[in-house]
Amino acid sequence: FADAICFTKYIAERNKCRKIIEGNFIDAVDCCQRGGGGWSTRQRGGQCTQCSDVLDALNPEPADDPWNNWGVWGECSQDCGDGFQHRQRTCKKGRLCDGIGEQVRPCLVAPCPINGGWGNWDDWTPCSVTCSDGTQRRARLCNNPVPQHGGLPCDGQDVEILQCNERPCPIDGQWGMWSEYTPCSETCGDFGTKRRIRKCDSPRPLHGGNVCPGANQQIQICDLQPCPVHGQWSSWSPWTRCSATCDRGKRNRRRTCTDPAPAHGGDDCIGEGKEVKTCRASQRCPIHGGWSEWSEWGRCSATPCTGEEGYHQRSHQCNNPAPRYKGRYCSGNIIDTEKCINNDGCPVDGGWGPWGEWGPCSHTCGVISFQQKNRRCNNPAPQNGGAFCQGEEFKPRNCRGLPQCPEGGGGDPVVPGGGGDGDRVDEESGSGELPGLASGFGDDEDYNGSGGDDDDYAYYYN
Repeated sequence: FADAICFTKYIAERNKCRKIIEGNFIDAVDCCQRGGGGWSTRQRGGQCTQCSDVLDALNPEPADDPWNNWGVWGECSQDCGDGFQHRQRTCKKGRLCDGIGEQVRPCLVAPCPINGGWGNWDDWTPCSVTCSDGTQRRARLCNNPVPQHGGLPCDGQDVEILQCNERPCPIDGQWGMWSEYTPCSETCGDFGTKRRIRKCDSPRPLHGGNVCPGANQQIQICDLQPCPVHGQWSSWSPWTRCSATCDRGKRNRRRTCTDPAPAHGGDDCIGEGKEVKTCRASQRCPIHGGWSEWSEWGRCSATPCTGEEGYHQRSHQCNNPAPRYKGRYCSGNIIDTEKCINNDGCPVDGGWGPWGEWGPCSHTCGVISFQQKNRRCNNPAPQNGGAFCQGEEFKPRNCRGLPQCPEGGGGDPVVPGGGGDGDRVDEESGSGELPGLASGFGDDEDYNGSGGDDDDYAYYYN
């Protein structure tokens, strides 16, 4: 039981355990030998077992021992931290006993919580700036002590911040954006000039700050636009070798738009700069073999329904594709073998499926009315001679809260799928005869309708 849950106390009158012991326990023996009073597992759905039963099985009482077995260890004296627990034993009736009748041992249910405490403050940091508004800070850690075992964290702030250096800082001047260049001083010719300016106002120098470095204007030479040159193709290069050494390939040749290249807005060359054509090699390419899909597993060699291990096999072929033109054969085995257990044809006992919805009430008025719900033996269905499900296939109960029937009338019977007030019903499911229901439902085939639909009902009245 790798996930055993260990408890300090077992309550025999209720067959229950309480107060879980923290920690990892390998199994029931580990729990009980470490002071537990009872144990359970998640797989067992909370069912608890007394530790004395486990310990008695491990240490059977000698026939000549005058002492009765030791009792269960009592609860730990402390809910947290180190404590003690006791257990006792008594002399058998009419015997003289030598030794002690009580034992004490240390125990620890869980460590006690430790609340956190602040450590010392760090030194203040230098001011974040040398002028204008700045800050400095100091910090402390919640480590004196560190909170443990569910203890509270430290109360208060771990950082303090102060203002510092409130005098204004000098502001150096910064250039604004350059203006646009003026038009070129010449409209044609070999060159001309154009200029642009900027101002020291982004920001202006303040509080003793420096003025902007550099010039406030730039002059640049501008050339006239030369005439456009249209591109022309160079000669074709020789054809390349065939790209493949087997089957078909390609080869190409190229030319460039450089005789001359287009310039100053001239047009590109017209046509393609590359030609491609197919070529055939002197031999076929090898085709390497590939495995087909595995076949279905064959019959298991083990004797059916015995639980013994046997073997079964499957195979595949090297034909997807088959190797051709000196291609390699597939790598690996044609046959695959695996262990198996043969369960073919073994009996399977039936299991109940879920209950269906309650059917309609048998009458629309009066007190003599009932309804029923069904379930099927199909989870799984019995197979190969397996046993049918045990228990009832349908369950009836009274309908309550229906209106009184008109005088002289008994109410309209409700057929399956029909109307009727089926919402107000008895909350307790009935078992046995119902008011107005004749004793016995007839033969089993009338009672549980084996093989019929859930909506098929057979009602009998006095």
